Amino acid sequence: MTNLVNIPTELQGSNRFLAWQSIEKNKKQKKVPVSKDGHPIPYNDTDSLMSYPEIQKRCAENSSLNCGISLLDGLSVQLDSGMGYLWCLDFDGFRSPNGELSDPFVSEFFKKIPSYVEVSPSETGFKYFFVTERAPTSKFCVKFGTSRFIEDYPNIRKYQHSEVEIFSKGFFLALTGMPLAPHLSTLRFIEDSKLSQLLNLLEKWAIRSGGVGTETLITTTKGDSNSEAPKNTKVLRKESLELVLSYIDNSDEQIWTNVCNALARVYQESGKSYFLKFSSGEYSGKPYSNYDEDECIARYHRALKECGSNPEGYRVTYLEKLAAGHPEWPLPLLEYEDNLSSSSDVWGPPRLLTSAEFDGIMRACNASQESTPTASKYTFLTPNQLQHLPTTKWRVKGLFPEHGLGSIYGPSGSGKSFLALDLLAAVACGSAFYGHKTTQCPVVYVALEGTGGIAKRVEAYETHHKIKLPSTFRIVTDMLSLFSSEASVFADAVIEAGLNEGVIVIDTLAQSAPGSDENSSAHMGIIISNAQLLQRMTNSLVVLIHHTGKDASRGARGHSSLYAALDAALEVKRTQGGLEWLSAKVKDGASGNATSFRLERVVLGQDEDGDEISSCVAVGDLFRKPTLAQPKGKNQKAVLDALLLKFGARATVASDEALDIAKASLTDQTTNTAQRAKEALKGLLEIGRLVLTNDKYALV
Repeated sequence: MTNLVNIPTELQGSNRFLAWQSIEKNKKQKKVPVSKDGHPIPYNDTDSLMSYPEIQKRCAENSSLNCGISLLDGLSVQLDSGMGYLWCLDFDGFRSPNGELSDPFVSEFFKKIPSYVEVSPSETGFKYFFVTERAPTSKFCVKFGTSRFIEDYPNIRKYQHSEVEIFSKGFFLALTGMPLAPHLSTLRFIEDSKLSQLLNLLEKWAIRSGGVGTETLITTTKGDSNSEAPKNTKVLRKESLELVLSYIDNSDEQIWTNVCNALARVYQESGKSYFLKFSSGEYSGKPYSNYDEDECIARYHRALKECGSNPEGYRVTYLEKLAAGHPEWPLPLLEYEDNLSSSSDVWGPPRLLTSAEFDGIMRACNASQESTPTASKYTFLTPNQLQHLPTTKWRVKGLFPEHGLGSIYGPSGSGKSFLALDLLAAVACGSAFYGHKTTQCPVVYVALEGTGGIAKRVEAYETHHKIKLPSTFRIVTDMLSLFSSEASVFADAVIEAGLNEGVIVIDTLAQSAPGSDENSSAHMGIIISNAQLLQRMTNSLVVLIHHTGKDASRGARGHSSLYAALDAALEVKRTQGGLEWLSAKVKDGASGNATSFRLERVVLGQDEDGDEISSCVAVGDLFRKPTLAQPKGKNQKAVLDALLLKFGARATVASDEALDIAKASLTDQTTNTAQRAKEALKGLLEIGRLVLTNDKYALV
């Protein structure tokens, strides 16, 4: 039931209130306005509209009724700061039933231009109300990516398709009177220019989340009919179009034909050069051996003729969906043209839309949708097409991919930060890391732990290896929080410095998330979401340095969702024989196989008292023979002997099978045999005779 007391006083003077009920229709709950007699009515039934005191009375008399307000052709509202029309941004799928927000950027979004925000009736979203001088327009929608709550609530449709609907006329809005936060309880006036910026920010946010944004964008201006793009259609800018085409398969004949038609329909004659480069493989970097320029030109001219007589068909949306189906599609922020005519050469950098330009968007949204056939989100590959899919691109071959989320984790004092520096330096220089080939790129090392010693560590590395690290190796000692909206700000700074498309290491995860609970799925979800946002925005590999918990055999500390989200991970251990690292997880690669290393002291000079200044570097210890610890007690010995006898050293055994063998190997079978077997296996893990990875034991 609506809490009418909290509805903004500026709205309480309206006579547009109506009552509504939730009813089931086609197995779905629908919010339906009802008349004074309780019958369903349309939102524009003026006979059923009422004043604020009247709706208060009706809701008090009937607890099944809720309060709504009709926009009709626009609702004029007077504020102290000015008079305008009521607009509403309806955020669907951005809030969990227990009150968590899906993205830290939600709070940042409302900080930019605060106004009245209330929780929606379903409690899975919220409505953002404001007053603006801009004239009302038909509803339009901004499509976001899938909500992070989908795993916990797979049956809630709004989490499968998060979106923001923009209302200013033609509907009624359900009210709850439940402000999202105390500072969001006042209805405010938004200037037209700020509204343009807000909606443009919303568009960029949607695309960065993995959504498609506003599907119908800008109506192009009139010009030469032979080179004018069709009305009410998206027109990608040059750089964005070339990026999209680089992720589309040019070897499939049907796709090749469809791309030709789409380019001809949207770009007319000027699209021919794009089609030729796409056909030859110039964009994808994979030359097509059967490329015939004359054939491509003839095909494009035929498409121009066909599209002239048949304006309906594939367009830019189809091209975007083809590219998005590529496994390495980087979820970029695509830019669109607003004036592509015969005299236009507007390929400028991204910018916020002006008020006049945004009015063009509104007009385009009012027009009928283009009847482009919807491309399926599913791609059915033939065996031959499967063979032409791109293979994994490596940043450190066999260990870390070129893009994604990774981790280096281990207990305190295991040398993981020194090992991370060794790996980063190898990547920055393009040199091998323990025999693993690297692909050179910019490196950003965010040193949040032990910042006082980072300068000495870098100097020690350069002194020991007798090199100077390149200028593309950068250190950041400023505070960075992955538990707030700072990730996008930091990403913009990385891009501005020209350090994107590289490796970003954050040392450590704990220091980058002050105030969070690593064991909380909600808190860890925010950290992961921000790390992935940083990764997508910079098109980089983001590596988190992290600690193990009290039980090191259970892997990285905190909620298991972190490990599940990783594309790759190195585990660092301190054993009786010394320090080791191993690949604990790597997609499209092999894991396991521990590699020995040690920390070597490097003297850097003397301080003012004559004492040595020193630090350490991580160096390989490949010829070290590990000292095998002996089992403790008869149970550990019996279990180890049984496992070695059946499988031999260095073998891998499933944990449940190992437990069965352990139980059978123990003498004096009693009711607590299973418990003694588990304790023996745990003891063998602790002394390093067993290594547990992905629910399998490796015998040492």
